Amino acid sequence: MMCTPPPSDTRASFASPTQLEQHPRIIHAEIPGQTILSGASSIRLGGRHVVVDSLVFRNFVDQNHILSFRANENQHAEDCRLTNSVFESPISTDNDADRSSYWVSIYGKRNRVDDCSFVGKRTHSPTLTVWVNTDNTEFPMTA
Repeated sequence: MMCTPPPSDTRASFASPTQLEQHPRIIHAEIPGQTILSGASSIRLGGRHVVVDSLVFRNFVDQNHILSFRANENQHAEDCRLTNSVFESPISTDNDADRSSYWVSIYGKRNRVDDCSFVGKRTHSPTLTVWVNTDNTEFPMTA
């Protein structure tokens, strides 16, 4: 559970390589909709069966990978979920139109984003990006 209010510039990484589907690790707001992450806050998910629920990212620094489905370059998420969360009102800068930022970056396998809201993005890059491993033979991409 994340407390209300969390400190500004919160950087958290959650990895649970042994979580079972029946008992996922759940990161949720103490009071839904009132746990607001701001500033340079970011979350990284790694491992399996981690759920992020009901968090609000507001007045945040519009940087790359606000929420990333990987703990690091070698530990991608599997069977993880982002749900009921809000990304809104990023802090604007003079060069918003000239730079890129990816709010949600999905790596790994069988991950899910649902019932989320994305409002106010001013940079030209995608809001949500699925990064595909081209060496993945389990789920080959075909055209």
